Amino acid sequence: MRCAVALSMLLALPACLSTPAEHELANAAFRNVVPKSSPAALVATFRRFCGEDRPVVETAAMLRAGDYVETESGRDAMRRFVVDDRRPAVLLEERAAHRSCGVGAASRTGQAERVARFVPTEFPDAVPADPATFGEGIERAWVRPDGSTVTLHRIAARRGGWASLVGLQIVRPRTGVAS
Repeated sequence: MRCAVALSMLLALPACLSTPAEHELANAAFRNVVPKSSPAALVATFRRFCGEDRPVVETAAMLRAGDYVETESGRDAMRRFVVDDRRPAVLLEERAAHRSCGVGAASRTGQAERVARFVPTEFPDAVPADPATFGEGIERAWVRPDGSTVTLHRIAARRGGWASLVGLQIVRPRTGVAS
């Protein structure tokens, strides 16, 4: 759910231009930054940046090498990365108790079905869970034996021309780290 809220915050890009990323985003088309990514692009981006459990700084470096720029983070610990070519946004968070990675885009046909096929293939040890136990907007959920959760969620946007946003997120507990 945190990914969905953070994704909605992407809709407000910075008004003051001071960093190179802000200058690049100033010329970006909104519909490219929060795109209607294909179902295949949604899961491929998730696999590339969220499939492996790695430190956020490492994933952030991969994103920058892949032409993503980091947007203003706001008040939470979520780091948001976007690119001006219709690839999904990527959201990262590292806390004492967990590490999360998610992708987000405007909702589009076929995304839920593609995710439903992707998760069991990508995470064969994941078992379906009741989405209601994970909070509002969670459409599908899976739990892994290590305590990781994978969720597909949607939020009503009503900003920037999109009526609905979709997010695919994995939250992995940090083991051996005091919370």
